[in-house]
Amino acid sequence: MIKFTKKAVSFTRNKWRWGIVIFITLALLLMIFLDTSMFASKDTVSYLGRRSQSLGVLNGETPLIQPFVPEKKHVDFVAIRMATNVEEGNVLEPQGTLNFKLLDKKGVVLIEHQIPIKDLKDNEYQRFKINLDLNLDEMYRISMQVVDARVGEEVPTVWVSSNVKDALRNVQYPGVDPDVRLQSNAQIRYSQMNYISIVISVFLILLCSFLALINVDLTEKGSEKLTMTVLFLMPVLMFTIVELLNNNSVLLKQLPVYLINYVFYLLLYILLFILFNKFRLTTIIINSVVMVLAIFNYFKLLWRGEPIQLWDIVTLKTAMNVSDNYHIELSPILIIAVLLFIAGILITLKCKYSFILKRTRVSLGAIGAALSVLLVMALFDTDRYQITAFSFMQKLGVVNNVWNQPSNFTNNGMMIALTMNAQYITVKKPANYGEAKLQEIQGRMESGYEYCILPNEVIADYEANREANAEAGQRQLKDGELPNIICIMNESYTDMSTVGTFETNLPMHPYMDSLFQSDNVIHGDLCVSTYGGGTANSEFEFLTGNSMTFFPNGSIPYQQYVDSATGALPRYLKGLGYQAIAVHPYLASGWNRPDVYANMNFDDFISIDDFGDNAEYIRSYISDRCSYEKLIELYEKKPSDQPIFLFNVTMQNHGSYTSTNPNFNQDVTLTDFPNMYPETEQYLTLARQTDIAVEYLIDYFSSVDEPVIICFFGDHLPSMKNGFYEQLLGKELIDLTGEEMQRLYKTDFFIWANYDIPECELNDISLNYLSTLLLQTSGLNLPDYNLLIAESYNEFPILTTMGIYDKNGVRYNTLSEAQGADATGILNDYNILAYNNVFETTGRVAGFYDIVNCLPNRTEAEDYIQGLPSGGNSNSATTSAKTSTRKEEEE
Repeated sequence: MIKFTKKAVSFTRNKWRWGIVIFITLALLLMIFLDTSMFASKDTVSYLGRRSQSLGVLNGETPLIQPFVPEKKHVDFVAIRMATNVEEGNVLEPQGTLNFKLLDKKGVVLIEHQIPIKDLKDNEYQRFKINLDLNLDEMYRISMQVVDARVGEEVPTVWVSSNVKDALRNVQYPGVDPDVRLQSNAQIRYSQMNYISIVISVFLILLCSFLALINVDLTEKGSEKLTMTVLFLMPVLMFTIVELLNNNSVLLKQLPVYLINYVFYLLLYILLFILFNKFRLTTIIINSVVMVLAIFNYFKLLWRGEPIQLWDIVTLKTAMNVSDNYHIELSPILIIAVLLFIAGILITLKCKYSFILKRTRVSLGAIGAALSVLLVMALFDTDRYQITAFSFMQKLGVVNNVWNQPSNFTNNGMMIALTMNAQYITVKKPANYGEAKLQEIQGRMESGYEYCILPNEVIADYEANREANAEAGQRQLKDGELPNIICIMNESYTDMSTVGTFETNLPMHPYMDSLFQSDNVIHGDLCVSTYGGGTANSEFEFLTGNSMTFFPNGSIPYQQYVDSATGALPRYLKGLGYQAIAVHPYLASGWNRPDVYANMNFDDFISIDDFGDNAEYIRSYISDRCSYEKLIELYEKKPSDQPIFLFNVTMQNHGSYTSTNPNFNQDVTLTDFPNMYPETEQYLTLARQTDIAVEYLIDYFSSVDEPVIICFFGDHLPSMKNGFYEQLLGKELIDLTGEEMQRLYKTDFFIWANYDIPECELNDISLNYLSTLLLQTSGLNLPDYNLLIAESYNEFPILTTMGIYDKNGVRYNTLSEAQGADATGILNDYNILAYNNVFETTGRVAGFYDIVNCLPNRTEAEDYIQGLPSGGNSNSATTSAKTSTRKEEEE
C-alpha cells in the first residue's frame, strides 16, 4: 500500500500554473461546445438517377420543388447541381437572385437562402446550409426559384435525371410532364452526433486539468510504489491509445495477443528506465515516439487504406507533397486518443524515482534484454507461410499475414506488427552469390539463347502475316530502325474489372476497349506489388526490371537503395543513341526522383515547374491530357535524326476522391449502387477522362511519320475506404485470402505502335516483365539481364510481393517457397542479378544491364562498345573484366 505524507496530494499555489490551466481548459471546453460537429460522423450521399440533363427550369411563375425524405436525422447541407446557361463571351453580368427554401410538410419555411446568380458556378453543386434535425418519416420539400432576372436573359437550371429508388421523390418544375419521373441531381450530407464521445472528452479534459494542478509529495517508499504502479499500468494505457488509432481495433484481438502486447510494451519501459534511470524521461520518450507512430498510422489508414511500415519515415517528404489533397479532420477517436496521451504524461510527471543500487539495474537490465531478444526472435518466427516445426507465437495465434497488412495490424496490434515486419528490412545476399556464379550466368547468356514473353503461336502468326500486312499498307519497322518509345505510368489507373462486376451510367473506357480490338496492340491485366499507394515501387520495377519480391517488405528502393549508377531503361536506351526524358506533372521532390533519375541516366526531368501557368487542372492536379500534350511538345522538339524515350508519370487520378473543386465535373455514377459510393464515382469520372486523353494521344501519334511505340499501364489500384471493394468482394479486406487479395493488386496495360507489331491479350504477366516485353516488341536486341528476365517469365509469369505463380498456375506465397519448387534455378539467378545491379558498390557488372547482347555482327559490337563511356564493356569479355565500380560509371 502506498503511504502518503500528511499533505501527499495538494493543489499547487503557483498562480501562473492556475491561470494557464484554467485558460486552456476553458478554451478546450468552449471549442467542444461551440463546434460539436467534430464529434459527428459525417456521410455525404449523392442522389443521382440516370441520363442526367440540365432541364430543371427556375424562372417560371412557380418554383422548382424537389420533395425528399431524409435518411438520417441531422442534415448539414443540401447541394444541388446547377447549370448557369451563360453564353460564352457574354459581357453582361447576370442579374437576379436564386431563392432557396426548405419547407416541412405543412409548408412552413425552415431554412431560406438568397444567392446572387452571378455567384453560381456552371455545372457545379451549390451548397445550401441546413444544420437541422429532421423527422425520418416526414417528407420535406426543397423550393428553388429565380427572381429579378433581366428580361430575356437565360437563367440557371437544375440538372435532373430519371428517378431511381432513393430519398428523392418526383421533382416538379414549370413545363415538366407530371407523368415523367425525374429527380434533381443532389447531394445531402448527414451527420450523427456521438454524445458518448463528447462526455468522455469533457471528462478527460477535466481530469487533465486536475492532474496539472495537483502536487504529489510521497515518502521514498511511496514514490517507489507509485512509480512501479504507473510502470505496470502505462503499457495498458498506451496500447489502448495506439489501437484506438489503429482502425479502432482495441477489442478485436485474441486474449494471447493482449498478453504479448502487454509484455512487449512493458519491456520497452523497463529497458529504457534501466538505461536512463529516470522514469519520467523514459516514459515521455516512449509515449511520444509511440504516439507519433500511432497518429502516422491513423492517417495512412485513413488516406491509403494501408498501415505504416518501418521505411515509411523516409517517404515523409513525399507524403507532405500530397497531403494538401487529403482533408485532415478531427474525429472523436483522435480527440480521445490525444487526451488520453496527455493524461498519461501528466500522471508520469508525478512519479519521481530512480534505482539506487547499480546491481539492481544490471540484473533487471540483463533479464529485460534477454526477454526482449527472446520475444523478438519469437515474433520473427510468425510468417504465415514459413515452414517451421514449431512456432510458439503461431500456437498462441500470433501470425504475420505479410500479404494482408491491414489484417496483420488489426489482429496483432501496431507495435507487434511493426516488430514482425522488422525482419524484412535487411537485404540478404542471394544464395550462391559471388563472382563464380556471375560468370556462370554470363556464360549462359553468351550461348545465344533467347526467350520471348509473347506466346510462340502469336509470334508465328505475326511472322506469317508480316508480308501480307505490308502489302495492306501497314508500316514495317526497317532493319536497324529505332522507334521512338513513350511509356506512361498512369496514376491509380485501373478498370476495376478484376475486383468485381459493376455497371455505370456511362461507358468507362470506350476508346481503349475499341483500341484493344484494333491492329498492333498488346494488352491485358497487369499484376503489381502495391495497393493504394507506393507509386515509386511500381516505377522502380518497370524502369529496372527488378522485382520487389527480391526486396524487403515495406521498403522503397527509390528512397533507400538507388543512390548511384543503376541499370535501367534510360541508361540502356541512351547507349543505343536515344534521348531520355522523364516527365511528372507534380513536385519534383517526391520519392527522391531528381537523384534517382540522375542515377538512371535520364537526360532531363520535367516537373510541374515546367508546365507553366496555363496548364489544365482537374481537381488539384494537372490533367492527363495536359501531361500528354507535354509529351507531344517534347517529341516535336527532338532532333529529327535522334529517337526519343519519354517516361511519363501522371497525377490526374491521385487520391483523395472527395474534391469539390469547381474545375471538376463528375458525370459517372454507379447504376448498381445508387448514391452509395460518391468517392468511387469521383474516381471513375477521373478514369473516364484518362480514356479520353489516351484517345487524344494515340490519334496524334497515329499520324506522325516516324515509328512510335507507346506503353501505358497503371501503377496500383486506388484506395477506397468507403466499402466499395468489400461490396464487390463480398467480405472485409482483412478477411481476404492471398488469392483473393491478388485481385486488388492488378491494373491494366497496353502496348500500341503506329507500325506492325503482334496483337495479343496477355493477362498472366507482372510489372517487372513489362519493360522487357516492350523492348522485345520494339524490335530492339536485349541486354543480358533482360534475356534472363524473359527466361524467368517463361517459368514464373507472375512475380509480385502479393504472390508468385508458376507457368502451371501454381501459387507460392513467398519467394523462398517458390525457389524451393524452382527446378531451373532461374529465380535465384534473377535475384542475383537484381542484387548486383542495385546493391553492389565496387562489383556491379555493367555489361549485364547497360549494353546490348548482340549487334549485327561481333566486329560492329566491339566498335560500338569501345565508343561507350567508361563502364560499358563487351558482353564477350569475362566477368572480372566487365566489373566496374559505380565511381567509374559516374565519371
